[in-house]
Amino acid sequence: MTITMDPFRTSNLPLATCLSLYYPVSTIDRSEPRAVFYFERGEGMDDLVQMFHARTMAVEPQAYADAMRSLKARLYAREDP
Repeated sequence: MTITMDPFRTSNLPLATCLSLYYPVSTIDRSEPRAVFYFERGEGMDDLVQMFHARTMAVEPQAYADAMRSLKARLYAREDP
């Protein structure tokens, strides 16, 4: 028996950027007024989300900037790879 979990989704770009350092973005839904980033749930993801909201998550600044640039490029691309 396979248990499938709902994907994690967020329209929060900084949160999506932090998560993308550890988990790949599965898709970006641009049909909403704000884009929604989808991630397949992974082990430890909920802990990272809590750390993000508690402002205790630490990431390397250059890695964060690179991830943000990559997400924005995907967000504004005509097609999502």
